[in-house]
Amino acid sequence: MGDTINVYDQEAIEKLHELTNEKTCMFCTHDEVGEMRARPMATNKTDGYGNIWFLSDRLSELNEQLSEDPKVDLLYVNSKDSSYCAVKGKAYISRDQGLINELWNPIAKAWFKEGKEDPRISVIKVVPKDAHYWDMKSGKFVGFLKTAASAITGLNIKDGRQGEIKV
Repeated sequence: MGDTINVYDQEAIEKLHELTNEKTCMFCTHDEVGEMRARPMATNKTDGYGNIWFLSDRLSELNEQLSEDPKVDLLYVNSKDSSYCAVKGKAYISRDQGLINELWNPIAKAWFKEGKEDPRISVIKVVPKDAHYWDMKSGKFVGFLKTAASAITGLNIKDGRQGEIKV
């Protein structure tokens, strides 16, 4: 794809924030027989430590599966700017009202009719263990032009980069 650029520490947290904060991912868990289950989830926040936060229904299949096996995979695709991120981590479930208040947004009312006080709301915190990203150095349009030029000329014009994110 192009250059490999691994990021660590604070730079890793900033890269993870850029790729995940307030974006939708496929949140993958494993059921009782080890089969992967995926569902789209809106990321409410990526904090200054690299933790990724979600609101969820405490009675959902997601929460049930996390109670049995907290290992998760989060898959982010942003086709608008050609960035991609795969995160492996461990999930923790909480009912902390302070966290619910902090993560609450008006769209959550579509799932939690009683608002912030809905007894079904839980908070999921994912602590990343490993993450890998792919993106374009120059943005989608310029990257497309470089790819087209490479196809036409036969020259290898690299515009992408990828790497490990070590928080």
